[in-house]
Amino acid sequence: MTKKIYLDAMKNSQMEGLVPGADILLLDVCEEEIAKNVSKLLAVPYLGVSEKKEAKEIGGIIWGMNRRLFASFIVEFRGQKKDVIFLVDTGAGHTYLCEKAIKSFYTTKCDILEQSFSMKLNGITHDVTVSPLKSHFNDINILGGMFLNSCKAKLLVDFDEEVKSFQIKFP
Repeated sequence: MTKKIYLDAMKNSQMEGLVPGADILLLDVCEEEIAKNVSKLLAVPYLGVSEKKEAKEIGGIIWGMNRRLFASFIVEFRGQKKDVIFLVDTGAGHTYLCEKAIKSFYTTKCDILEQSFSMKLNGITHDVTVSPLKSHFNDINILGGMFLNSCKAKLLVDFDEEVKSFQIKFP
């Protein structure tokens, strides 16, 4: 990426509704690729209803040009459980759910009026923020570092194996 494009992207990330510097520059990943490719590699349907139980260990994959970490978490909200694929980003403080993911928990068409929700991620209650529409990650679900820190999780990344992977272990 050239310096001018990067600086323009950073300037545009200071848009209304965003905390300065809170935007995450994701030019190599989009929701369509996650739904099509990452969900196959994780063997879970994108935003599919989940029958699984919470786990002490969650496996993920390292995928894409920039070697991003992706994992599927059971998200419980409004009495439903779904498999939601997150980009794990320890540099992002907050955990974000895109509008499409949030709307998948509603049975009727609705407008998302709230900016944050309390949800269960792998059985752990956590505040989740709606991915800002004017951000570079408006269609991506981000698992932020505060979640991992609050539940004292261990993140083990393995770049050595042929299939790049990682594990998140919960106490």
